[in-house]
Amino acid sequence: MIESNFENRMITSTPMKNQSGGSATYTAVINNTKNYFMKAFLRRTGPFSIALAFIFLVASSAQAQRTASVSGNWSNTATWGGQAVPTSADAVTINSGITVTVDITANCASLSFLSTATVNSNVNINSGITLNVVGAVTIPRQANNINTLAIGGGILNAGSILFTNSGGGQRHVVSITTGTANITGNIDAGNNATGSATIIFNSPGTGTINLGGAFFSTGTGTFTHADNASTVNFNGSVAQTIPNNTYNFNNIQVNNAAGATLGGNETATNVTGNVSVQTGTLNNGGFSMALASGKNFTVASGANFNLTGTSTMATVTGGGTKTFGATSTVSYNGTAQTVSAETYGKLVLGGSGNKTFAGTTTIAGNLSITGAVALLANGTTSTANTLTLGGTGQPAGSWGGTSSSATNKNSTFFGTTTTGILNVTNSSCPAPTITGTLSVCAGSTTQLSGSGTPAASNPWASSNTGVATVGNTGLVTGVSGGTSVITYTNSTGCSNTATVTVNATASTSFTKTDVQCFNTSTGQIVVTAVGGASPYTYSIDNGTNYLNNGGTFNGLSGGTYKIRVKDSNGCESKAVF
Repeated sequence: MIESNFENRMITSTPMKNQSGGSATYTAVINNTKNYFMKAFLRRTGPFSIALAFIFLVASSAQAQRTASVSGNWSNTATWGGQAVPTSADAVTINSGITVTVDITANCASLSFLSTATVNSNVNINSGITLNVVGAVTIPRQANNINTLAIGGGILNAGSILFTNSGGGQRHVVSITTGTANITGNIDAGNNATGSATIIFNSPGTGTINLGGAFFSTGTGTFTHADNASTVNFNGSVAQTIPNNTYNFNNIQVNNAAGATLGGNETATNVTGNVSVQTGTLNNGGFSMALASGKNFTVASGANFNLTGTSTMATVTGGGTKTFGATSTVSYNGTAQTVSAETYGKLVLGGSGNKTFAGTTTIAGNLSITGAVALLANGTTSTANTLTLGGTGQPAGSWGGTSSSATNKNSTFFGTTTTGILNVTNSSCPAPTITGTLSVCAGSTTQLSGSGTPAASNPWASSNTGVATVGNTGLVTGVSGGTSVITYTNSTGCSNTATVTVNATASTSFTKTDVQCFNTSTGQIVVTAVGGASPYTYSIDNGTNYLNNGGTFNGLSGGTYKIRVKDSNGCESKAVF
């Protein structure tokens, strides 16, 4: 048995001699089922049987063709001339004057209309029904009538849409009402330079095109939408251009990690609806954006809006709003630009030149400035959660130019002319490290060290000088028992803290018994310790030897004794007798 994709027919070969001198008659029966097959009945075997098998095997590997020869439902085999309903392996052609209604979830490898059609030809997708086209939908222009793919309220999934053949009038059309076209590749018009290729959103016009490729990057077309409610979503995985300089859009959405870029200035005429960056990046291409009255501009959390050239923020009127998600990023990456007074998520000031703040600005996340100068508006106080300058995190506090009253004045990143202030809530700089022994006895010292270059003024500070003091070199002196927080600040203004514990020393007293006779060893010293941390050890030779004797020393001769008591923390108290 040899499989093949052919229609029902009987094939009989002419008897011929084989190499053995015999003859054979070959009959192939090919059934019109989903899996077509041939049965070859051979009277005798020979080389011809092998050749015939090879021919049919090659034929079976080719893409099958399905042609709609009568109008009807996609699910009806009569529509396809009695052949099986197309599958994802079948190339479909719509004959002249034929209307096919997609009434089931349908599949095909490609879908094509005839350029030679002389009567209107249509494919209509029923509401809620899906047509899956693996490759291209090809819609050529008819000479006098129209080839139409009507998505309506259904769903089209296709690799691309190609409008072919040039000429005037709307002769090849894709129409949508409330449905969706998911196109992973391009929508193009080939060599069509007359605009006859037409995409139209019919009333109520709430349909959507999700486009992964280019929108009429070759040739020209006609793009219209009723009721100003349609959406084109640029969701490709490679960079896309939004041709708003050529076509009028209603709502524009961006979901492209590689970035979608405006092709020209956005006006209330060429974009009549909302603009939303849901994921990925919208680049304004240095063009201006002025939304129609009452329409909204949104950059969702995690999404990016990039402004280049001398361009400014998108403008809204008539009650329209601008919304920036808490983790969205707006980047002014051009030359001299005005930074509009908004509530941003993250704000990046890059490129070059001055970035002049128009007013009080709130930044929920990080403000990053690299290669540019932020001129904070005179008399204003803006806020940011964190601050990065030249790629380096900075400490919390007030920031501004040298003409401001900010604690942290920086002419490189905030200039010298404006008085505005930026209050930074949290530090984003890497904390310096503090090393050294973090415990000390009262009356003793311990040396601490901090990484990096110390601040020029007061690099070290103690939170409780009644417990410990610290000098500018990091030398800590224990004053009394307790704890104190020691703060070290480096030259970038970043700081870190360490807690030093001061161990109190024991309070020492003693009694003595003098020798009974001259030059005898009958003296005694009894040392008593209170405080510190027991148990104690005792010394009467200034700490050369410590004894665990309860503080009683007998058999002493007359002389001078230097008493020391050491507690379990190693802290010593002193007395002389």
